[in-house]
Amino acid sequence: MRRFSSLRQIKLTRRKQVILLGLIALLAIFVWLIQAPSNFPKNKQIEIPDGASLAEITENLAEKNVIKTGLLFNLLVRISGGNDGIKAGDYWFESKLNSWTIARRLVSGQFVLNPVKVTIPEGSSPKQISQILLNKLTKLEPENLLALLNEKPAENFPDTYFFPSEISADKLVETLRKNFLRQTAGLHSESLLSGRDWEDILNMAAIVEEEAHDYATRQLIAGILWKRLDDKMMLQVDVARVTYQKRGLPERPIVAPGLKAIEATIHPTKSDYWFYLADRKGETHYAVDFAGHKQNKVKYLR
Repeated sequence: MRRFSSLRQIKLTRRKQVILLGLIALLAIFVWLIQAPSNFPKNKQIEIPDGASLAEITENLAEKNVIKTGLLFNLLVRISGGNDGIKAGDYWFESKLNSWTIARRLVSGQFVLNPVKVTIPEGSSPKQISQILLNKLTKLEPENLLALLNEKPAENFPDTYFFPSEISADKLVETLRKNFLRQTAGLHSESLLSGRDWEDILNMAAIVEEEAHDYATRQLIAGILWKRLDDKMMLQVDVARVTYQKRGLPERPIVAPGLKAIEATIHPTKSDYWFYLADRKGETHYAVDFAGHKQNKVKYLR
């Protein structure tokens, strides 16, 4: 009887050992699966597109060696509270991260760890934007940054950004451009109905941004400037001195316009005015002809 009990206890002990070893093996597999792949894209930016499904995101992350297995990652996303989805945007992975950490960051929209906050005001020129960025992100190369910002001045979208401290000039400007495309998608669609070229609209919007600050005034000024442009007149705006020397818009936008300036340029106010000027208090005065414009100069600027 005692021998039977001893054999039973041995079997139970062995069963417990097998179960324990099995659990240890499962835990080891789990730990291995959530670990970052050996070729994890360290110090790289990964985009999660708007409207992408969890399956599409998982496939994308696996292709880019961010995660090892999609099935486990899906589970980790749901455990992390991702039933409502993952937040789209550009994520910066500064070091190798396990899948659980990545799942939590994507669910919470934690795009950058220890980010550097940078605000680019509306109406900033490439040179001004460059200086703002260099004051905050001291590891950027000044000449390279300014050259990139000068390529498409209107697309250096004014907004508040959170950048990783180690970001390159290429990735930083790419972030500005992507934000511009997202923010102006609706206005770009509206511009197609205006019959004007999108690049011309952005160029004109940059002038309108600098010429006035309230929306109604911007619409009136845009209407005047479009008329002058269509009539082959010189625009002659103080914010772009080149328009006193030759007809047409400047070679490139002078600043990065905000959404309201772009909108006002797409939807200008028609009027009989051909001239305008701002007095020393910033109030705008209009004239239907050059004689009236000269009178306004005498009245408001002397």
